Amino acid sequence: MNRMDKIENRTVRYTIIGIMLAITMKFILFFVARQVFGNFSLWGYFAKSLLWVWLLLMYLYTSKIEKQKFLLWGDKKYSFLFYIISIVSIIGLLYLSSLITHILVPFVSKTEHSLLLKKMLDYTNVHPVLLVFASLTAGVVEELIFRGYLIPRFNILFNNHYLPVIVSAVIFGAFHFRYGTATNIIFPTFFGLIFGFHYQKYRNLKLLIIIHFFIDFSSLAMN
Repeated sequence: MNRMDKIENRTVRYTIIGIMLAITMKFILFFVARQVFGNFSLWGYFAKSLLWVWLLLMYLYTSKIEKQKFLLWGDKKYSFLFYIISIVSIIGLLYLSSLITHILVPFVSKTEHSLLLKKMLDYTNVHPVLLVFASLTAGVVEELIFRGYLIPRFNILFNNHYLPVIVSAVIFGAFHFRYGTATNIIFPTFFGLIFGFHYQKYRNLKLLIIIHFFIDFSSLAMN
């Protein structure tokens, strides 16, 4: 085995480990928090802060173990018109996805509304600053992990243009299983597909972070 083959095998090996860590690290952190603090709130300030710890640990892994940039793809710059069209298009596709989700849900589940989400909304109504912090955390951390980190690395593993986006979207949807309803899994999966394909094609993560923040903030505020 020559030197280039060794480097390639090392890259693939550490990429696979990184992907596994990205998927499991959040649950490990939350499990440890439950064991240490007992009465651990899934929607409080501490829980949201743990998501930033998750991001920090993944950043340290990429710099110290993978020895490469966290974001393998640099952000491309576009015209102002492009950003306006992207925002309108993404929000329109999300609205369409929401309609499709509500059509599909009765076929797979009798429960549409999440009790956990209701508790979270009740809590954020009392703590409005948390609403901003939660939305900012989701926008930054989830986009950096699911789109910025995972998709380029799935591209290393899969010789396919669509599979990295589909797999990352399914994982993103599955991450919302704790809300306990099909709605809260199906819609995030559509969300992941829309954002993932946009990132795969245009490679501009900052725009997706802003839109994600806006969507989460407006959804929580209106509810």
